[in-house]
Amino acid sequence: MKSITLSLSLILLFCISSFGQAYMKLEPSDVDAKKVEIAKKFPNDYLTQAKNNSYYQFKDEAVDVLKTQLTEERQKAAYKQIKDVFGDYKSIEYIETWIQKGNAFYKIYRFKGTFEKSTDTDKPEIRVILNGTDQVAGLWIKPWADI
Repeated sequence: MKSITLSLSLILLFCISSFGQAYMKLEPSDVDAKKVEIAKKFPNDYLTQAKNNSYYQFKDEAVDVLKTQLTEERQKAAYKQIKDVFGDYKSIEYIETWIQKGNAFYKIYRFKGTFEKSTDTDKPEIRVILNGTDQVAGLWIKPWADI
């Protein structure tokens, strides 16, 4: 009986803590413009290299896991998929920044990308996550969703 009570208590504690992991949109006045430029530069350079039939060569701008995962072959394969869906990359525009409540170590920067096939109303999202040391920790390109 004690082990069941303990297990249920741990499950309840886990559920309560996961409710506290909501995300919060930062006000424009709370966003550091220099960090937006860091977040914007990476996908712009990455996608421009891919568009020019090359690949992005990492230095210290990204975490090691990302550098390991985005090999030359994977970059080229990913861009082929992006190009098939959205067309060739053209430009990127900053939209907003989000953080996890209570944990501002990672910041989520949301951009709208302009691609060959996109229109003014259906630009895809380019999402970049920067860690507390301004290294890119994540990159996603997907259809835009307001939330």
